[in-house]
Amino acid sequence: MQPRLEDEVLRIPTLADVPRIHELYSDPRVWEHAPRGRHVTLESTRALVEYFITCWERDGLGPWLVEDKASGRLLGTCGCTLRNNAHWNLGYRFTPAAQGRGLATKVARLALAAAAEANGALPRVASILEHNHASVRVATRVGLTLRFRGNDDDGQEPHAMRLLYADRRLDEEMVSLVLGR
Repeated sequence: MQPRLEDEVLRIPTLADVPRIHELYSDPRVWEHAPRGRHVTLESTRALVEYFITCWERDGLGPWLVEDKASGRLLGTCGCTLRNNAHWNLGYRFTPAAQGRGLATKVARLALAAAAEANGALPRVASILEHNHASVRVATRVGLTLRFRGNDDDGQEPHAMRLLYADRRLDEEMVSLVLGR
């Protein structure tokens, strides 16, 4: 069952959504804090949507499309994905027009609750670049706590610091799993 919101609709993405999701994921304003993550081809967005669909089929949970109920306009994506069969990764990306309204916080709370219901034994984690202050605020507002701070070794942003916010303490092995080391 999909959570219900007053002004937004949450739904599982389909391949028909690729063009709209590409519009969001190719917008440089959405990738201000990690410009190299921006999608430059429709194929990269299609692969992402296929991954989202696989998450829903395999794990019963994944990112939702967040749409405006009145207009049907895509506002963003938000949800938890199971990573390494070891932790839930909270991710969210919203259009510039949808940012700053508390929407990421509202939907992230629902995503974390859904992950806890699906398998509460696994930690729920948000991996954030330190200079992304808006994402840090969302993570703290939804009850996650800073559990790790270290150099970001993924090469996306030189000299960046990676923060892991989680619902519980993360041991070194879990930190390594989350960071893909």
